[in-house]
Amino acid sequence: MLDQVCIFTNAGIVLWSKNFVKIKGKEPVAELIDIILEEKAGDNTCSVRNFTLQWVRVNKNGIEFFIVVVYSSLLTLSYIHDLLEAVKKNFLRQFAEDLKDLNCISFEYDKDFDIILRAAEAKSSEEKKLKKLSNQV
Repeated sequence: MLDQVCIFTNAGIVLWSKNFVKIKGKEPVAELIDIILEEKAGDNTCSVRNFTLQWVRVNKNGIEFFIVVVYSSLLTLSYIHDLLEAVKKNFLRQFAEDLKDLNCISFEYDKDFDIILRAAEAKSSEEKKLKKLSNQV
């Protein structure tokens, strides 16, 4: 289960965000924005308090932004990489023109994200079932 998803520019401007639970204190994404903007993050995953943050950096045709997923460090979510890639492709396709000049600061993306998330979770669930069946044989 995800706690938060956020898309922000390399300047730290949040383009879209969705919270699944209330997070106490400073949001992990805000801390990650600080880390990335200070260029201390060379990887695409880190831990902040009891959260795992995983992200993809998008830099295409002068458009640069980050897509970040936040979830409990206690969980292992195998679909996160695929989710990030699907969101990246969809967000770029849908908002490429608006991103060029930041014509729009806030993007309506909840419905599209929910569809992509359900598909990623369903695929992951199906893969787990198939793996379990193959181990039984």
